[in-house]
Amino acid sequence: DPYVRSIHQVQNFVRLCELLKKRCPCLRRVVLTTGSDQHDQQAQFDRLNQVKSSLADHKIELTVNLSGTLHDREIRLDSGWIIKIGRGLDYFRPTPNKFSLGFFDHDLRTCHETTVDIFHRDFVHPVPKPS
Repeated sequence: DPYVRSIHQVQNFVRLCELLKKRCPCLRRVVLTTGSDQHDQQAQFDRLNQVKSSLADHKIELTVNLSGTLHDREIRLDSGWIIKIGRGLDYFRPTPNKFSLGFFDHDLRTCHETTVDIFHRDFVHPVPKPS
């Protein structure tokens, strides 16, 4: 996801990591490729280092790669499954206030309209490059 930069975007990434930790008992490594926050790169770096430290406490290694050209938002699993999410991890609508249902439990939030495509790499055929 090219937009794991601001506080709420990093929190969305943490929520994904929590889900992976609970559902994938053999998880040992997460690789995040994202864009750099040109306005506050140090804060982004600090936030992602905190996530890295927290994952390390659970014996999960986080590698962060920065890309200036990334646009697509996808999750790739070692099993070959690819999940493409049009909006990336930022698909939850905010709650009206901090005391609304859904503020903590995102299952109770409404979502922004987006598309989710799930497919296996074995069924994807590369398009030949024109000669």
